[in-house]
Amino acid sequence: MKNTLLLFVLLVSMTGLADGSHKHNGHNMPYEIVDARVRPTPPGITNTAAYFVFTNNSGNTVSLIGAKSSIAKIVELHEHTTSDGLMKMQKVEKINVAAGKTITFEPGGYHIMLIGIKSTIKEGHSIKLTLLLDNGKEVPVTAIARINTNKDHHHKH
Repeated sequence: MKNTLLLFVLLVSMTGLADGSHKHNGHNMPYEIVDARVRPTPPGITNTAAYFVFTNNSGNTVSLIGAKSSIAKIVELHEHTTSDGLMKMQKVEKINVAAGKTITFEPGGYHIMLIGIKSTIKEGHSIKLTLLLDNGKEVPVTAIARINTNKDHHHKH
């Protein structure tokens, strides 16, 4: 009986049920990432962009302060802005996401720039990214290389 109780306590602590976390498909989901994709690159092109939809289910405002990936030398948060009729892309230091809110990273808006990629990214490849949050959490993301059909823009640096 003592071993059964110990096993139960161990399983509850490992699954996170003891802390009141919400579960979705068996995983803690304080931050939900859907539709993660990265633009495939033609041979010789060493920069690309990643897009996804980020939902903050944590109950607190959180800031995305960076990202990392082993496929690129530099990974930056970027946004497009329009000034005097010209669209410009610029690096941003953080992106705030209020509790219960969703931010879409898409062509023409927020996106993750992968600069100095180490190999050609072909349609269908899986790319691992890690989103860095101001609360110290790291959110793993698997982005699938695919071409967007609507608002995609080509990035050059």
